[in-house]
Amino acid sequence: MRKLYMRAFEQIASCYSTCCMYNLALTYLKKALMVAYEMNDTMSELKYYEKLGIASMNAGDTQKMLAYQNRVMYGQLEPKSSGTR
Repeated sequence: MRKLYMRAFEQIASCYSTCCMYNLALTYLKKALMVAYEMNDTMSELKYYEKLGIASMNAGDTQKMLAYQNRVMYGQLEPKSSGTR
């Protein structure tokens, strides 16, 4: 069931990106990332970091884009003890 929520959030984010509403796309990608955290799905976590980087670049926030892309390149997952999770 959670996987369906994650996929739905991803599709909503895609719609907002297509409409150039990148801040809303970022919101839904973060929701999808939270579901990936709950499921301990590392591949989805990295996928959403990549998508967050692209949406951040489109929104004009290059620092966040670099941070997300570095996470993907080096496989840096959020620690399980992190408050973000």
